[in-house]
Amino acid sequence: MKNCIVLIFVMALGIAKSHAQKDYTWWNEQHNWDGFRHWTSYTKLTSKYMGPNALPVPDSKKGILPTQTQLKVAGEGHFSDGDNTQNLFSSFYLPLFTERVGFQLEMVPIEFYKLDDKTRDERVSRELVSEGSTAGDLYIATFIQLTKNHEKLPDMVLGVNFRTASGANLDEARFTNTPGYFFDFSASKEITFNGKHIQSIRPHALAGFYVYQTYLENNYQNDAFMYGLGVDVNSKKLTYEASLNGYVGYLNDGDRPMVARIGVGSNDPDKTNFGVRIQQGIFDQQYTTARVYCILKLKKWKIHE
Repeated sequence: MKNCIVLIFVMALGIAKSHAQKDYTWWNEQHNWDGFRHWTSYTKLTSKYMGPNALPVPDSKKGILPTQTQLKVAGEGHFSDGDNTQNLFSSFYLPLFTERVGFQLEMVPIEFYKLDDKTRDERVSRELVSEGSTAGDLYIATFIQLTKNHEKLPDMVLGVNFRTASGANLDEARFTNTPGYFFDFSASKEITFNGKHIQSIRPHALAGFYVYQTYLENNYQNDAFMYGLGVDVNSKKLTYEASLNGYVGYLNDGDRPMVARIGVGSNDPDKTNFGVRIQQGIFDQQYTTARVYCILKLKKWKIHE
């Protein structure tokens, strides 16, 4: 009986402490809460006012799909004046029955972040000390190789991507807690040189349509046009990449991010490849992001011959 009473007392203290931590008086005063609207109506679900992984500019398949099952693992650091974030990134790609159709899963399994007070208030974060860790959204995609190695036509890939609402910490503006989807069409054409240093170059372009749900009463979703333009330069052992990517949202309230990307990585078709990439935000996602990654070839993982 005494043990039971002690347990109830400890649980009561824990509950009281958790309620004490949820005192939002400071937030109500800071953001002039009107006393009845839900706090999510104050949140801006756009790339400018969320964490760097909430509404990122998607990568392009560059008109060509991998021919093998592969696992990509990366570490990323996002640096800005008011939000420094580090995270792991993972991507699993599996050809389905044929090399012309692929299935992909992507996720930020864990993210660590720390905001200063100014950025916390700009993003209407509900935590007085906006610092901690969380998990991100899961992206599920199917890709179709429309053309490949055609004499005249470019290599073309159509992607159908869905974003689940699995990301956490909406109250700190880390992830949106809303679903979304996007369709993207990418095209490229390899130009071979067979030179001593440069083997080939591959100019590529992307266009698409990006949609995600919001909490606005007059706009339940945001619609955006996606775009991308870049080039890959291939030597015998390395691939150098440069691109400009972004999307243009309908709300025009921090939802028009543009990023420039440059990187270099090994390109061995049979072994594990390594690389680095730098991303510089230009509009509405003004982080400098460094990515270090490796791509593991999983030859035994296949469901086609």
